[in-house]
Amino acid sequence: MSLLIVDDVAWLWWYDRQGAIQSTGVDIVKDLPRFLVLLLAMQRFSSEDWGVNPTLGGAHPDPIEPGSALPAGPVALANNDGQVITLQLIEDILLRVRLRGRATRVIRALSPSPHPFTMVSLEGRPLVVKLSSPEEQRESEVKVLQAAQKAAMANADIDGHIPEVIFACDLGYSTGTIRDELGELWLAPDAAVPACLRTIFRPARLLRLIVFEELEPIVSRSGRDFLTAWVECVKCHYALWAAGVEHSDPSLDNLMVRVTRAPDGAEAVSGVMNDWDLANLRGISQHTGLERTGTLPFQALELLTDEYWRGEVERLYRHDLEALIWVLPWVFLRMKGERTVKNPPLEAWQTSKYRTCYVKKLVFLGDMPDYSASPSWKIEWRWGGQLLRWLKLEKTRREYLATDFDAWNGGQLAKEQDNWDAEYQKFWKVYKYAATRASLDYLVALIPSGIQV
Repeated sequence: MSLLIVDDVAWLWWYDRQGAIQSTGVDIVKDLPRFLVLLLAMQRFSSEDWGVNPTLGGAHPDPIEPGSALPAGPVALANNDGQVITLQLIEDILLRVRLRGRATRVIRALSPSPHPFTMVSLEGRPLVVKLSSPEEQRESEVKVLQAAQKAAMANADIDGHIPEVIFACDLGYSTGTIRDELGELWLAPDAAVPACLRTIFRPARLLRLIVFEELEPIVSRSGRDFLTAWVECVKCHYALWAAGVEHSDPSLDNLMVRVTRAPDGAEAVSGVMNDWDLANLRGISQHTGLERTGTLPFQALELLTDEYWRGEVERLYRHDLEALIWVLPWVFLRMKGERTVKNPPLEAWQTSKYRTCYVKKLVFLGDMPDYSASPSWKIEWRWGGQLLRWLKLEKTRREYLATDFDAWNGGQLAKEQDNWDAEYQKFWKVYKYAATRASLDYLVALIPSGIQV
C-alpha cells in the first residue's frame, strides 16, 4: 500500500500482482477526521496486514518483495495433500538484473526432510524453491507436469527430460480477495479508475510455491554437450506437444540440463525442458491458444505482430519450434560459456516493444553473413545459420500463399491447422542438410530413428 498526497488531498493505492487499485481522494484539511481514522487503522495493522507472509518466515520480510531478506531459520510447509517439508532457503538465483514485480523468484534451498513421495532423504540434495503468482484460472504447473510424467511412461523422448516436482503448495493469498470485498465499488462511475482499465478483465492471481530439483543452465555446457541437450529439449517439447501438453514459452532460460555424477566422477548430461507454468493442456485448460505468452527475443516472428497482440493469432507448434531455433544465434553470437561477451550483438532484441523486436530480427535474417560467432561456436554457427535461413524461407512461403489465397477467396483466409507432425518432419530434413554441410556428424546421429530424412 502507498499513500499519495498532492497538496491537501490524499489517495490510498493498493498494488499487487493483479494490478493497482486507487481510492478516491480524501481532503486532509476539510475531512481531517476521516483521514485520522485511516491513519489509526493503518497504525493497528499486523505484519500480515502489511503483506508479510507468515508461512515464509514469520516476522521476516516477505521473500516475494524486492530487496527482502530470506528467513534465517528453517521454514516448515504443508499442503492440502498432507505432505510436509522443511526448507532452509539459502540464496536467490538471479538470471539477470530486472524488476521483480510479478516475475517468478527462484531460491536455492536445502532440506533435511524425506521426499514427500518416495520418502528418501533429501539431505544434501540441491533444491530450488520457485515462488510465483500465476493466474488462478491457469492450469497448475504441477498438474501440467503430472500429465507430462504420464506421457513420459510411454515415450523415451520425454522420460528424463522434464523437471521433477518435490513439493508444491499454495500459500493462501489471492489478489481476488480485496476485489471481492470491494465488489463493484472499485469500478463505480465516480471511482478514480482509468477508462481503459474498466474494459480489461485481469484474472486473480494466487501465491504458489513449488520445490524442484536444482538443474543447471544449458549454457553451463558447450560444444557437443550443449547441442545434444538442445536437441533433447526439441524432441521432448515435440513429444509433449503431440501428447497435448503445449509449453508455449521456449527460451534460453527455460532450457536446462540434469547432470548425474557417478562415483568415479563421470558425468551424464541430459537436456531438460523447464518452466511449464505457462503451458496448456489441450482440451482441458481454459485457454484458446490466443494468450500473449512468450519471451520476446525468442518469440516467433509471427507472434511479434499487432495481430497476435490483439489476440487474433493462435499459437501453433511451429511457433514454439521457431522459438527454440532463435535460442541458437543468441548463444552462438553472444555467449562464451555461461557469460555474455563484451558489447554483445542482438542487444536490441531485448525490448518491451514487440514491433521493434520484429524489425530487428527480420533485419538480422537478411544480414546474417555479417555476423561472426564466438570462436568456440564457428562451425556450429554454419549449421544454425541454415536453420535460420529455413525460418526466413518459410515466412516468405506463407506470405506468398496468403497473398495468392486472398486473390481468389475474397480475402478470407482459412484458419491454419496445427499440423505439428508435418512441421517436425520438415525441421529434421533441414536439420540434417545443415549438419551434413557443416560436417557435424554427431548432430546427424541425434536424428530420431522414425524420421524419414
